[in-house]
Amino acid sequence: MSLARFVHGPEQSRRSTTLIALAGLILGGLAALLGTVTHSGGIDGGLTGIIVALMTVGLGAAAFALLAGMMGWVGFSIGFLTTLGLSSAYSEGDAIGALSENLSMWWFNGAPTALISGGFIALVGCTLVDRE
Repeated sequence: MSLARFVHGPEQSRRSTTLIALAGLILGGLAALLGTVTHSGGIDGGLTGIIVALMTVGLGAAAFALLAGMMGWVGFSIGFLTTLGLSSAYSEGDAIGALSENLSMWWFNGAPTALISGGFIALVGCTLVDRE
């Protein structure tokens, strides 16, 4: 499989690719909110929350990369990073890092890494499964 073919995504209309990218934008924002809640104590806090949050981001990024190529991946990433930035900029009192600054560092540094890893996992998966 060529990198150019992966970047373009599967064979589908331009309109479908755009709609998938828009869905990625919305679901990326929801993944940021879900990850913020789970990492800050929604599940049981601590390590379980951060693992669930980072896996959600990585799998979402991989799914949208597989559905619409880089356009889907970029849509998911922009939605995620924008929501993550806005939720941290406008929180007062019970801020995202209030529970544990160490976990917040994992979330803010690990989440963009999970986005990149998700795209890489999708590329490796496409290469392994390609039957040309």
